[in-house]
Amino acid sequence: MSSHTLHKSSDYLAPATDERADTPVTGAVRLDIIVFAVLYIIVGHAATVVTSSSVYAPAVQPAVGIAVAAVLTAGYRNWAAAFLGTLALHAIHMHRVDQQWYVAIVIASGTTLGVLLAVYIVRQRCGRDTAFSRASAVAMFVVVGAPAGCLLSSICGAGSLYLFGIVAAEDIVFNWWCWWGGEIIGVVLGAPLVLVVIGRPRDLWRSRRGPIALPLSLSLVLLNVLFASTSELDRDAVRAEFDQRAFFLDMTFRSRLARYVEMIHSVGSLFASSEHVTRAEFQRFTDVALARSPGIQAVSWNPYVLREDRARLVAQAARDGFGGFEFMERNDDGELVRAADRETYVVV
Repeated sequence: MSSHTLHKSSDYLAPATDERADTPVTGAVRLDIIVFAVLYIIVGHAATVVTSSSVYAPAVQPAVGIAVAAVLTAGYRNWAAAFLGTLALHAIHMHRVDQQWYVAIVIASGTTLGVLLAVYIVRQRCGRDTAFSRASAVAMFVVVGAPAGCLLSSICGAGSLYLFGIVAAEDIVFNWWCWWGGEIIGVVLGAPLVLVVIGRPRDLWRSRRGPIALPLSLSLVLLNVLFASTSELDRDAVRAEFDQRAFFLDMTFRSRLARYVEMIHSVGSLFASSEHVTRAEFQRFTDVALARSPGIQAVSWNPYVLREDRARLVAQAARDGFGGFEFMERNDDGELVRAADRETYVVV
């Protein structure tokens, strides 16, 4: 009776990863990798959509927790699931935002290294207790393993975005911080949810489905709702600020445009109220108007001249001190020449 009990207790402490880590890669193992990779893509994309966050720095990323659980359960050979899932997820996003595909490769490599580091720390520190049957093993996973692995992943990810010019230097720290925090939350909450389904020993993890799966699932849902609501509030605030600034810009533009148009009309009124406006009078009038209208660089009066008035206008310019004044135009070669004889002219 006692030997039977001892045998059962040892089963609870023996991790499946040690039993399967060195087995050949069979068709079933390759299928596991594909399943985990597809699940990673689906969950990762869903988290990005639900939280309305960037795929670069997701608010909550439980997909990384899936990768950690896969490697922790099936062994280091399941690194391919983390790599392929991350690569596909980011490659889809890169294509949508017209970014280079090799950025996705760098990000996927960083995520994979982070997952392997997290699992390595847990195995090294917890020994055979990868079923987390002791509080110290749980603490090692939550406090050391997950943060360390996600730190490596977030540094590689955020650093690559900066190196490839996707994120500006002033935004790199914030982007890294969001990336790191989102992955930690995803691993701490997401990995146990996967382990209660695939973890070994099966009996032990099956008994934990009620006390673990329900609270963590609710936590993930509440966090996603919280981040989605916060994102919506942020968008509303940004939209309101934009609308307010746009309103003031519109009012300022309309006011200045109306003043400038009125100034142009006043020039027309100047000529309409006098039979002859000299150059000096026109300059004095426009100098004052331009001083009050910084948006206008110059004002000119371009008269519509009939053929019979051409000689008179040239003579008037000579009396005003412009002896070389003449009606000019550009020929086919772009050279200024005396304007040919025609019915009307517009003098500029």
